[in-house]
Amino acid sequence: MAARAMWKAILVIGREKIPVKFYAALQDRDVHFRLLDAKDDAPVKQVMVNPETEEQVAKEDVKRGVIPAEGDVVILDDNELASVEPAPSREIEVIQFHPLGEIDRRFYRRPYYLGPDGSDAKYAALIAALEKPARRAWPSG
Repeated sequence: MAARAMWKAILVIGREKIPVKFYAALQDRDVHFRLLDAKDDAPVKQVMVNPETEEQVAKEDVKRGVIPAEGDVVILDDNELASVEPAPSREIEVIQFHPLGEIDRRFYRRPYYLGPDGSDAKYAALIAALEKPARRAWPSG
């Protein structure tokens, strides 16, 4: 069976835009369990509970906030949250490349393969550029 792309994006490198597809490099083999009621095997759902009153809190009565190290609670309303939400985009701006092996693999959540999405020539040029030895400008002195 052919690999199926998980996501499409456009890599922006300088003035060049390269359409690409992302493929999972690993197959998810984890077992995903559901929580079930022991009496009748019905799925159970988690609820939000106020820890001080032990009362259930309805979703519409929940606010979002941040508690910085100082301990004051900063409440954010929907408009404030929307103002910091990035605009939806499939563009990924590449601002710097690092040599292979420079970044420890433990910092990656999950590996992906990258493939072309329609423009084989642009993708091939990207691969050719990545395969060239890095030219570094070392500061003098």
